[in-house]
Amino acid sequence: MIPGIKAIVERHIEDKLPVIIEGDFIYPEFTLSFKNSEVKSIFVHESDKNQILQNFFAREGGDLQHYRADISIAYGNWIKEICKKNGIKFIESRPWNTLLDRVKELFEE
Repeated sequence: MIPGIKAIVERHIEDKLPVIIEGDFIYPEFTLSFKNSEVKSIFVHESDKNQILQNFFAREGGDLQHYRADISIAYGNWIKEICKKNGIKFIESRPWNTLLDRVKELFEE
């Protein structure tokens, strides 16, 4: 999957076209493989267990998946630590109404 994602990003740079790639399982250090200053990366983290539970329920129905939500939070915290260690931008998803402004601020620094 990584060679394909890398090829997409490089092609969009070559063609001067913006692209947003979103994925739950893209490893943060992969973002460091791009040496082009036009490539920007940010990881968005949802740390509210209640919200995660409701997201799962809305998509899948059934019982609330507390164990799975706990794993999602732990995985997000692990990703956050990797980002901190490598200087990769990372932001909390909430509050949603300020997310885009907060992202812009991070890239204006």
